Amino acid sequence: MEKILRDERLQPRAALLPSLVERYKNSMETGSQFPPITLARISGKEKLHLVCGWHRFEAATIKLGMEHVQAVIIDAPFNEARWIAASDNLENGHAYTQRGDNKRVFLAYMHARKNKKADGSLKSYREIEREIQVKKSSLHNWMKEHFQATALKMGEEKAGNRDADAPDMDHSGELLRAIERNTQELENYVEKLSDPEARWRAVDSILGIVERMKRLPMEEPEFH
Repeated sequence: MEKILRDERLQPRAALLPSLVERYKNSMETGSQFPPITLARISGKEKLHLVCGWHRFEAATIKLGMEHVQAVIIDAPFNEARWIAASDNLENGHAYTQRGDNKRVFLAYMHARKNKKADGSLKSYREIEREIQVKKSSLHNWMKEHFQATALKMGEEKAGNRDADAPDMDHSGELLRAIERNTQELENYVEKLSDPEARWRAVDSILGIVERMKRLPMEEPEFH
């Protein structure tokens, strides 16, 4: 066991699930057989890194005090090992349920460059969504937060795939009606928002939107 390193960066979950560790421990005590854990031999690192089987390792070593455990050892760069750990639970392990789990999976996917196809082009958000089982809206936000250059390039490629001869559509009328509907809905919440701090934050948010719109070109309509 002393040869194994638990690097939290390779842990695909925000935290271990105590109930799952306890369940594994009880099963081990009754003689149930578990698959071997996966360890990675990473270039430049002395110890073997735990990749897959974090709950099994915890149950065997911490809960039961085992000094030996069966393992499969692979050779992998750090970021590849990180993705192997994350993808293992997508296919075989306990579902990701904790807040922050999906984002850790996304970061592992990106750092391992799994968002690129064999020809070097970028996968679409829809393709990534299918591969890592994360909502497209979250992918958009996290891509812009952590990989701005990639997010920009994905936007450019998407635009390049459109019909170049297609005319630009003006959706101003539709958007204006949507804004008016939401403004009417917002008025219904004015009296219900009783907390002073919440009211201040709401006003600050609304004024921020107004200020951004005022910086755009505007033309006062003619009334007849």
